[in-house]
Amino acid sequence: MSIKYFYLVVTSLFSGIFVATLHPITLSYITWLIFIGFVAILIWYRSTLILEVKGWFLFGLFLVVFSLGLLRVEIANWAFDNSLLEFEVDKEVTIIGEVTQVPEVRERATYLYVETEEDLVLVLVDRY
Repeated sequence: MSIKYFYLVVTSLFSGIFVATLHPITLSYITWLIFIGFVAILIWYRSTLILEVKGWFLFGLFLVVFSLGLLRVEIANWAFDNSLLEFEVDKEVTIIGEVTQVPEVRERATYLYVETEEDLVLVLVDRY
């Protein structure tokens, strides 16, 4: 295996992660990109029987690994989509729960980790 394949895999994975963090891409588009990548690799494989063409393989490898980078960010975001307190941001709420960790006293505020029935909430309160 040549070193250019390694660099292609690394750069396409990181570029997929970079693009997915800037612009969220749905799972259906990621699936299509993986499919198109495998089709390009299949075209390369079929063309090697007649004439050696490396462009299709590099393009297909780039698309598959780029899609895996997109998929990695999409799967990582699944853990953050189901918060019940998401709609309460910038509103005054009452939280009933149990403080689960020792309060962190900082210079300007105190951080409390409150565990409710649904979530673990980081509460920022005045220090004094």
